[in-house]
Amino acid sequence: MAEPNLFHSLDSLDDLEAALSHSEQEPVLVYKHSRTCFTSYRARQEMLTMNEPGDPPIYEVVVQQARRVSNEVAQRLGVRHQSPQLILVHHRQPLFDTSHSWIKAERIRRQLTEDPSE
Repeated sequence: MAEPNLFHSLDSLDDLEAALSHSEQEPVLVYKHSRTCFTSYRARQEMLTMNEPGDPPIYEVVVQQARRVSNEVAQRLGVRHQSPQLILVHHRQPLFDTSHSWIKAERIRRQLTEDPSE
């Protein structure tokens, strides 16, 4: 069965800028993924469940393919790099970040309902 086209690729700094611009209109998720890590594989499987109405768009950077973009995410958002890592961004600001086995769809949805900037 084919994987749904749920992720927007962050392959360049222009892609990152587009994602941050999108965050000015609505919350977005920035997901850092490693293709060589089983924990990252499991986190990505969890991210695939983020396809319900109201779930934010997901922008994915594969760290092995776009190291510069991954580093720029950490620098611009002021969030220490980890992989796998998920960052909830709204108005170009990180509202929440988590990594590894803490990446859970329900946890993310809970953060969205508790967001004081809404």
